[in-house]
Amino acid sequence: MDVRSLRIIEPNETLYEAYMQFCQNFHYDNWQYINGIGPMLRSTEDETLTCKEDFLDGIKRCLDFRSEDNLPKGWVPCSTYWLIDNSENIHGTACLRHRLSDSLITEGGHIGFAIKPESRNHGAATQLLHTLKLIAKNKNIDAILLTCNKDNAAARRVIEKSSGVKAEEYVSNITGNLIEKFWINL
Repeated sequence: MDVRSLRIIEPNETLYEAYMQFCQNFHYDNWQYINGIGPMLRSTEDETLTCKEDFLDGIKRCLDFRSEDNLPKGWVPCSTYWLIDNSENIHGTACLRHRLSDSLITEGGHIGFAIKPESRNHGAATQLLHTLKLIAKNKNIDAILLTCNKDNAAARRVIEKSSGVKAEEYVSNITGNLIEKFWINL
């Protein structure tokens, strides 16, 4: 994979098949465990929705959640991005939160991201985070907070390679995992 061919786009309805293939790469029964999906997660328990209808609802939420309008309780405005190649295959996803809530300061930070397993170790995550830093700076964010599980050496390397400075380490109240917190000054 040539990372120079990768670019970031906002989610759009034409990439339904590519999005489904991206998510299936993770082999989770529940896609909520894929970081960076954010507003694409199902917002309703309405089992009558088809996958395509749910996908289209997710695209609408991505657009809506960029501002304070229509945010669920506890959410902050965020922008969702997909990392795609020239063939419009999705290699990564990211959610950039425009500000931090108290809970995001504790766990989550400004950015959640995921790279599909077969695209890892080729520089895709580094490129994604580099571009997200530029976008964050354009949104007048002076420093971005990222968190990762201590045992996620790949995420730590990407964060540190992107000028991340470790601020602290703690046990998550949500998962019980050991979490590392990093700041990147922009």
